[in-house]
Amino acid sequence: MNQLNVCLELSADISSGKDPVLLEENYQKVFKGTLTFLYSHPDCYLSIAFTGPQLDYYERKHPESIELLKDLLSRKQIEIIGGGYYAPIFPLIYPSDRAGQIEKMSNSIRQTLGKRPLGLYLFGSIWDPMLITNFHSCEMSFMFLDSTLVSQKYLKCLPLITSEQGKSIKVFPTYKNLLPEENENKKDWTKKLLKFYDRNRNDDSENHVISISLEFEYFAKLLGCGFLNELFDFNLDSNFQEKAINYTLPHEYLSKAEDYLSAYIPAGMEWN
Repeated sequence: MNQLNVCLELSADISSGKDPVLLEENYQKVFKGTLTFLYSHPDCYLSIAFTGPQLDYYERKHPESIELLKDLLSRKQIEIIGGGYYAPIFPLIYPSDRAGQIEKMSNSIRQTLGKRPLGLYLFGSIWDPMLITNFHSCEMSFMFLDSTLVSQKYLKCLPLITSEQGKSIKVFPTYKNLLPEENENKKDWTKKLLKFYDRNRNDDSENHVISISLEFEYFAKLLGCGFLNELFDFNLDSNFQEKAINYTLPHEYLSKAEDYLSAYIPAGMEWN
């Protein structure tokens, strides 16, 4: 069996908006523990999306978190994902406003963390093919999109390429049906991923990938119940199934990927 690549993505903290009380609460409940966990588990690779107000708040109120993020970036353990500064519903705003929000977010990330993002997070996976030209002009090379928006025939554990008016962007489908449950152990979740992989992979390809998008508060639950500690405790004996999975970052994966599926993805959004 070929090794399966898995990309874990921590979604932006949408629920807090610009409210400093909620931002502080979620920092203490989720992000502080996330940074501590990442620093002590160098084998955990995580792409992280922010809203503009979220990143701005961390820079002003918790500059120590920014220093940790820079350190994790230098270790190539995390990748920062861009998007709209205020997590807008992109299809409902003018093209110039879309570009303005993306550039504002990208510049904020570059100025704060020293690196411009290459990927894009869409609030609610609210999508329309007309967005591709905007994303391309803002130098976004890939995005995450909920797998329910993609026809089943394209879900082959490979990244997709979708095009409009001669421009294209790569797409990582994310699978809510593969999210780890709070009472699920490492062995059972690994089996679930590999079972999905065996059933859906493209037999003509070798370098497969599955992306899992974790909401902010759900990530905290997985930390609290000990699932993530178990998942990345490589001091335990590893079996074949665990070795069959390689955790990686989107840009790292794309730098080596050779196979993509060309797909038309119609307008849509997450079911919930």
